[in-house]
Amino acid sequence: MDNPNTGVLNGKTNVAPVTVASITGLQQDNYKLPVAYMYSIGVQHALSSKTVLAVSYVGNQSRHQNDYRNINLPAESNLPA
Repeated sequence: MDNPNTGVLNGKTNVAPVTVASITGLQQDNYKLPVAYMYSIGVQHALSSKTVLAVSYVGNQSRHQNDYRNINLPAESNLPA
């Protein structure tokens, strides 16, 4: 098909052009692998024969998680109102 506005099912020219709803991509030269860190630390101390003091900390941290952007779309100023 030479005309991208031609419908596949009926071969007629569509009134509205075919548009891509969402395009996502990766910038290969600036891509870092996603990483998640999980850690915990705890200390227990016997204060007496029947009493124990326990202090704990649990945390997690994420870096370079996926970021989806529409990179192949025209600037918003070029779109019709």
